[in-house]
This record gives sequence, C-alpha cells and structure tokens, in this order.
Amino acid sequence: MRIILLQPQVFSPGLSLISADPRRVGMGLLYIAAVLNRAGHDVSVEFATKGNIERLVEKASPEIVGFSVMTPDYPYTKELIKTVKREEPKTNIVLGGYHPTFCAEEVLRDTQTDFVIRGEGENAILQLITALEGKEKISHVRNLSFKKGKEIVHNKTGELVDVDSLPFPAREKVDVPFALINESRGCPHACTFCCIRSFYGGTWRPRKIEHFIAELIYMKEKLGYKRIYIQSDNFLVNPKRIENICKAIIEYGLDDVSYDSPGRIDVLAKNPRLVDLMVEAGWKSMNFGLESGVQEILDRYNKKMTLEQTRKVATKLMDTNIHVGWTFIIGSGNEYDTEAYIQKSVDFLLSIPYDAVALTILTPLPGTPLFQNLQRENRILTYDWKLYDMLHCVYKPKYMSPKKMEEIHSKTLWRIYENGGPTQIIKRALKSFRVNYLSPKDIFGLIQLSLRVYRKGKNFNEVFEFYADKYYEKIEKLCKK
Repeated sequence: MRIILLQPQVFSPGLSLISADPRRVGMGLLYIAAVLNRAGHDVSVEFATKGNIERLVEKASPEIVGFSVMTPDYPYTKELIKTVKREEPKTNIVLGGYHPTFCAEEVLRDTQTDFVIRGEGENAILQLITALEGKEKISHVRNLSFKKGKEIVHNKTGELVDVDSLPFPAREKVDVPFALINESRGCPHACTFCCIRSFYGGTWRPRKIEHFIAELIYMKEKLGYKRIYIQSDNFLVNPKRIENICKAIIEYGLDDVSYDSPGRIDVLAKNPRLVDLMVEAGWKSMNFGLESGVQEILDRYNKKMTLEQTRKVATKLMDTNIHVGWTFIIGSGNEYDTEAYIQKSVDFLLSIPYDAVALTILTPLPGTPLFQNLQRENRILTYDWKLYDMLHCVYKPKYMSPKKMEEIHSKTLWRIYENGGPTQIIKRALKSFRVNYLSPKDIFGLIQLSLRVYRKGKNFNEVFEFYADKYYEKIEKLCKK
C-alpha cells in the first residue's frame, strides 16, 4: 500500500523559539515507517503544514494518511485532515499518538478521521492494513477505534510490542534535525500529571543493551551523529542497567559522542557513582523532572522523591560540569495553589544550581489522573486543546484566578533567567555552547528573546504569540524545500 505518515508542525514554546530549524518528528512515526517498510509497503514520512499538505497528498497519492498527534497539535491537525479529505476523499485517515488514544470518540465524531489507533501503533497498523486488504476483519484489529454508522466502536487492546523485535527507526525517510534514540518504553512510576503510564499500561520495557548499542554504533558510524539525545520516557530506572550501558559505550568506543538524557533524580541520589561513570561515557547534559520546590506538592504529584535528593544531586552534577536542565511546574491543582506556596517552590529552585529550566503551568492532559480529578470536580475551564500548551492555565485554581497564575508564570520565567545576575547568565550561555546544547545562533536568539520580553514588560505570553507567528512563517519556508 501507498502510505504517507505526517507530523503536524505546530508551534511549541521551547527551543523552537530560537532554533534555526524547528521542524520536529516523533520517534513513533519513524518506528512505524520502519515496520511498514520491512513489510514491503511504499511509505514516506513528511513534516505537515497548512501550506504544504495539498502538495504532499498530491505527490504521494496515498491509500492511507497517518498523523501523530499531541494534545495541543489537535486543532491544527483537524484543518490538515479537512484538506486531505477534500483532495483525496477515498483515502483512509488514521490518527495515533497521545491525544487520539485518550480522546478517540471526540476525534472520530469531530473529524473525518476513519481510524484511531490507541497506544502503540506498530502491530495495529500492520493488522489494519491486512484488514483493509480484505484479509482480516476490522473488528479483529487490536487497539483500533472506528465509526460504524453512528456508533463508535473500540476494539480490544492488544499485546504490547516486543521492543527488541523492532527495526531501527526509519531516519532516512525524513531530514531529522535532531539525533534521537529510544532506550526503553514506558515508565514504572505514576505521576498524576503524566499520561505515559496510561498509554503503556503501566509497563517499563527496556531494550536489550546489545540492541541499543548496535543502534548507537549505526547512528555514529553510518549516520555521522556526534550528539545523541536518549528520548526514553525514563532513562534512569535501573542503576545496574545504566552502569552496564555506560561500560558498553566505553568498550565500543562510543564515548566520543555527546549524550543527553532525561530521568529521575532519586536514582542518582541513591547511586551517586553513576554520575561519574556517565560523564566518562560521554554524557554532557541531563534533564530532570524537579516539578516543585515544595515537598507536599511533590507528594501530591506522587513523584516519590525528596527535595534533599534534588539538592544533593544538583550539587554533584555541577561539580562534574554536566549541563543540568530542570522541568518545573507552576500550580498544583489543590490547596497549594496560593502565591505563598508558589513563592516557596520557586525559592527552592533558585537555591540550587541549574543551566536551563523548562517552566510550565500545570496542565491537565487527557489520560492523566490530574485530568480525571479536575474533570470530576468541574474545574476544567476549556477544552480548546490549542491552549493545552502548558503556557495557559486551563483549570480553575482554588485560591487565585487563571489569569493570576499566568502572570506568576511570566514573572517566574524572568526570575529564573536573571537569577545570579549578568555574570551567571553569561556562564550559563557559555556552558550551553561548550557542551553543544546551544549553538552561537541559538544564544543570539536567546538574547533577542530576552530583549523582547523586557520591552514587553516581562510578559512572556505576548512574546510567545509574536514568536508563534514567526515560527509559522519559518516552518512554511523550510517545508517547501
């Protein structure tokens, strides 16, 4: 079959604000492309925009068009679906990803989507194609939701994918700006604001180390990557496994590659020697979910980590010159939504070393316990999914207005940036450049962003709106090439 897999190019605050090439594609699409390619299908992967969607569909003349969709991407994707159906009415449109998984009924009722694949897509897409070829019943396709007249049908959930049976992602199908690799799927933890546990059924499935190392060798020697981001849902789960991975990286001469990975702080707090081993193996950057500087809020998030662990590891990481990034949340969704508690939380963040901070407003994404709780309490203010970008307050805080929460977010972003004064700002910029976290152009972009924020009275949301417009201008030009 002729299949085109599309990644909607929707503005997302972060490095896309300053990046020369903000195009993005998920690893999920690249895995599915590899599986389809192995099965003999004619498959392509493309960056999809409102400006190029007609050309892509006309060129591919596809029998199946697949989209990978995150929650804030959904409104933009709806417009792309309309265009596809107008140009190719008979093509089958398949949606996958986090948002369609948890909002399958809405997607099928509100759009011309033919099928939704819930959860992992590799096995389901092959089974769906077999059914469309008339060799299988649609009702037998696991993980599938579809319309049957006016009824929405949800087929049974199938077995999870054997991660070691998958081919390497089809990176050759698309010009990927960043070198990404998965070391495992899922996470054994159950943070209330995260939907990964629901998506993967609460499992954590690591790849065999030899399989992971083989892909690293391929990425270095065949594709020429010098910096690799390990995009696992949680890389730091099993300390012995991390030790073995690091030793294998050193043994196979892969320690001249720069590595970056996410993870939990508690594992390194209990196993500090891992930090030195990871540095020896080539780690230049690590990112951690700190989320809050108030222990009571962390406990309500079900983080199962302590602030003492965070302070201990933050100091250790800075001693090794690792570039340290934190994710941090404004808001708790409960009685701790007060200015005093937010101030206390931010004060802790500012008291520990950091090189970068991704600051977000608590967002109740579909598929999370947080979403279910706030929905049950009738405290979700809007289902305009484009506002679920973690910059807008889409729920009703108990002790302040949503507008006030957004104002605090803007002020806190500025406090984080200017913390330590000009000397510290310059040190962070130089360190980001030294570990290849930011390019000189990126650093210049940050300076421009900072000046614009300052001129706007430190209101980040106004600046983000400006950059969103510039992003879509840039992305359309890049996707015409």
